[in-house]
Amino acid sequence: NHWSGDYEFSLRLFFLSAKAAYSCGDIEEAYELLNEIFEEGRRLEDKLDSYHLYAEILHTCEERDEAFETCRNVLSQLDETIPDSVNARTLNKMVKETGDMLAAMSDADLQGIKEMDSALLRYTLKFYSMSMCVAFWKDPALMPYLACRMARI
Repeated sequence: NHWSGDYEFSLRLFFLSAKAAYSCGDIEEAYELLNEIFEEGRRLEDKLDSYHLYAEILHTCEERDEAFETCRNVLSQLDETIPDSVNARTLNKMVKETGDMLAAMSDADLQGIKEMDSALLRYTLKFYSMSMCVAFWKDPALMPYLACRMARI
């Protein structure tokens, strides 16, 4: 079994093959390759690129509910929560607090922001970003919530 014999190589080969299949328009092949990664991957971190590609393909194919749920599921595993809906009062409060937080930052503060050194935080932002793209079509009311969460990270 190549997955146990050369795990890292198999992971990379299947991911790049899925990307190539998607790029060539062979969505079914891409899904099959990604599903094998989901089955054989040992850790969440090993599957994050594949989950992101899967959500991207779903979004492209206008399967937005599944794309959004994929992002929500991954974010949940990264200790983030996307609610089913957000009431106007909560959203207004969140937007105000986020705006106040950003307004309190000086130009020097912004210029002094260090590059994010946590791979998991980068993936968290990547999945929030994909969620925003999908939410635009699926549930635009969630977009301010998602944007605020990204700003706070």
